[in-house]
Amino acid sequence: MSNSKESTQKVCASCKEIKPIEEFYKDARRKDGYYKRCKKCHAKSVKKWQSQHANRFREINLNWKHTHKKQRNEQSKKWAKAHPEKRRKTFAAWRNKNPEYGKNWQKNNKEKIRHYEQNRRARMLGNGGELAIEEWNAILDFYGHKCLCCGREDVKLTIDHVMPIFLGGKHTADNFQPLCGPCNSRKKDKHIDYRKDKYHASSRA
Repeated sequence: MSNSKESTQKVCASCKEIKPIEEFYKDARRKDGYYKRCKKCHAKSVKKWQSQHANRFREINLNWKHTHKKQRNEQSKKWAKAHPEKRRKTFAAWRNKNPEYGKNWQKNNKEKIRHYEQNRRARMLGNGGELAIEEWNAILDFYGHKCLCCGREDVKLTIDHVMPIFLGGKHTADNFQPLCGPCNSRKKDKHIDYRKDKYHASSRA
């Protein structure tokens, strides 16, 4: 029965039960074109092997992830875009199970978080695109890493929108100027341009 290409049933080599051919995975290496074990028994066999060779399985999995990093990232992005609600729930569940990782990541990536929040705000208001950290660093280089309002260099600089987003300004490089926290706070939502020369992407080396 199992050797006939026309057969719609097959005997599982493990459980010895006669099952519909749909209950077997296809395998071009086999004479009849299907695995010798049914899907259920095949799954049990795989789990048993993984359990008996946990370290080896972990190594194989890590090697695959490393060699297919770009492919995995692209697939993840496509899936996240197609399933935003599922992605949100999955991430929330993972974050709840790994609170310490989240705290450490936030502590070590404050700059990324700040950029993310500004990009998120810009997207919500529909006023411009993304700002990469590399682009912001190029802007800081262009203006000498100093606050364009008070001129101080020994302070942490923040992104200020020359034309505030609230007033219709864009979240783009030609609307950015570096200001220290106090100067940025005092400026608030006013349209004040402290730049003598305007930064453009072409200005970068």
